[in-house]
Amino acid sequence: MAQLFAGCGEGHRNAAESECFAAATEAAQKEGRSVRGFKVVDDGARAGAPSGCSYSRVSGTAMFYRNPAGRYGSGYELVCVEDRSPQNEKRRAERPERFPRLRDVGPGESSTCADVLPGEGWSTHDYAAGVRVVYERAPTRSTQALALVLRGDMFRGSPAAGIQCAQSIQDSIVTPALQGATGVATAVDSFLSVYAESDGSVWEQYARPINASIALVSVVKRSSQLGGIATAIESWRSYAERHEEAQYTAVLLLRYDLHWKAGITDYLRDARFLGDQLQQGVAFLWREVNGEYMYGSDLYGPFPESWRENLRVPDTAQAFSSGYYADCFLRLVKAQPFEQNFLHTMLEGEGMAQLTDLQREDGRLRYLVDNGVFDSNPCRKSCFLNPLYDLLPRNSWLVQHGICRARSDFLLDEATGTLCCPSPDNCCPNTARACQAQCTTEGRTTTCTSNAVRYQGPLPSLLSSLHHNLGINDL
Repeated sequence: MAQLFAGCGEGHRNAAESECFAAATEAAQKEGRSVRGFKVVDDGARAGAPSGCSYSRVSGTAMFYRNPAGRYGSGYELVCVEDRSPQNEKRRAERPERFPRLRDVGPGESSTCADVLPGEGWSTHDYAAGVRVVYERAPTRSTQALALVLRGDMFRGSPAAGIQCAQSIQDSIVTPALQGATGVATAVDSFLSVYAESDGSVWEQYARPINASIALVSVVKRSSQLGGIATAIESWRSYAERHEEAQYTAVLLLRYDLHWKAGITDYLRDARFLGDQLQQGVAFLWREVNGEYMYGSDLYGPFPESWRENLRVPDTAQAFSSGYYADCFLRLVKAQPFEQNFLHTMLEGEGMAQLTDLQREDGRLRYLVDNGVFDSNPCRKSCFLNPLYDLLPRNSWLVQHGICRARSDFLLDEATGTLCCPSPDNCCPNTARACQAQCTTEGRTTTCTSNAVRYQGPLPSLLSSLHHNLGINDL
């Protein structure tokens, strides 16, 4: 089967000269494109053109470039075909299973991830149809490696905000990991799942800050949010199985519109996904409550003292070990109804909560911020901010003014056992019904005092205030 790639993965090879035109035509037709011509070039070094068989996205021409000095250019895609050579088939047969699938459940055994069945709509919806790889390189080799799987709308709001989020990935995740922030030097490979309506120039624009870490870019069709999540995970998994040298310690699945704060690698280390004390499992960011609980309102009542028993979770990002628990998490995603546009309730089902594979008691189900309860949307009503991310562009004013950015800004509220950082319109502790009485405003400056911490900063502009309630968490 012919495919268009920026590089040929394991089990594939570049089409030979005699196969080039037919293979390029087959691959292009499957993607609704055509081949307008074919040429063989042998005229010395050519800038931006790869050696071998390629297809030009600009001209629609198939080309076989005989000069071995050619190199990849953004306007060309290598044409790859399946490698059916005896050597490759032998290598494929002898390769050990590095990513074990979930075993079948035996008679009389308790509920495991292998028991989890797809929810309504998954069997009838071809959510992964037409997935195509537009860029691929070999994995980075390292003692430990983190896979960043990015999904959803690449530019949800504005291109500038998207690029700002990508830069936060580079600054808060990639660079600290490479520099050994977890105690072990950790390579980072990024896997981008891009909606089909985002052309090549769009994802290349977003990806510029993290360009060095990108290992795979897959173009997918837009379906439900759950379909997009499943496709992103499966694209990463397929890549890992194609590359014998791929050995990922953990996976961080995340949305494009998250602007990460400093210290995320520290949380991954503390949760034992990276570093020198590893434990396999699945982790959510924190236990989630609706942010409106934070104000002790008559409508929602006081802050819930039993928040540690809350099974609602954020669906903006998740972490899991590669292999078995990646498969387990994917099954939990598919257990939700296909058209359900969120994952907040994926642990609330009776069957899910009792899975022996994800016992909270033995640490296989855990949280990156274990002593925190927050809302996925930091400013759903007023701003109850979390220590991991802001949403852009709706929280741009928080990023601009450096509000609650450092891990040290979050203090433990002894009354509730939760972390809190006072914002311009939310004071700590969470149990105070008259929270606003702790804050004073003069002009455009609000001063809040809580637990001996004093915050002083600007209130958001009228436009930024509208971002409190703009959009929902679904994609």
